Amino acid sequence: AALVLIILAMLRLSRVIVDPIKRVTEMAANFSNGKLEKRIKTSSKDEIAVLVKTMNKMADDIEKHGRLLRAEKKNM
Repeated sequence: AALVLIILAMLRLSRVIVDPIKRVTEMAANFSNGKLEKRIKTSSKDEIAVLVKTMNKMADDIEKHGRLLRAEKKNM
């Protein structure tokens, strides 16, 4: 019984670690294809959350600069 509980706990822990990494990887793949509209929400404060927040900000900045460039081009 203890072994079953340990296995279940390890499965849960691996999911807690792997799922956020999968989401960040998917977000990076979207960015590389020019799809910047998706963001990941996070409330944790671990290293993955820092990465997520940084990628979200990067997408915001790229979109902002893209809008500025389009506006500038339009005014030429």
